[in-house]
Amino acid sequence: MSQIIQTSALSQPASTDLSAYLAASQAQLRCVLTKRHPAHREPLGALLVNGGELSPADLRHALTAQQSRPNTRISDLLISQGTISEDVLYRALSAKFGVPYVRLGEFDIDPGALPLLPQNIVRAYRVLPLMLYQGRVIVAMRDPTNSEALGAISASTRVPVEAVFATGNDIEVAIATHYPPFDDADLQAEAIRL
Repeated sequence: MSQIIQTSALSQPASTDLSAYLAASQAQLRCVLTKRHPAHREPLGALLVNGGELSPADLRHALTAQQSRPNTRISDLLISQGTISEDVLYRALSAKFGVPYVRLGEFDIDPGALPLLPQNIVRAYRVLPLMLYQGRVIVAMRDPTNSEALGAISASTRVPVEAVFATGNDIEVAIATHYPPFDDADLQAEAIRL
């Protein structure tokens, strides 16, 4: 049934701009946050096809492969087959959900935002505070729909939180870059122990 729904959406001539939700700097992210884009109801595969990132034949091939692996997401199949990149996937997910996607490798993180989240929260939920915007802390996450993480972040910051997409790898690299392996309390406890 899902194959019928997903492939029937391919007949729509409308094109989807998957870059409309992309930000590589604070200025671009502010612009994307200000414009607010609606979520798309199209299945992810149809978004990728209509965005020009995937051929209908490649989508049909992945849907066929998914029938023998029903617990595997179509996005995981497409990435493992090398049909799309993780960057393309996150641009499509951001368009699907109407949530901005940030390329952290290029992003100019506000140093004032980093201390807003304690290291234990950053590491436990794999999130990164990017900047303050209109009274909210903007955080990068692999899954901005993770309500448990958003609740913990909000409780920790006591400031409204807005999440944006970022790849898991980008988040790992950014955490390693911006947060030392141990915070001062951990280092002091280790020094006392020794």
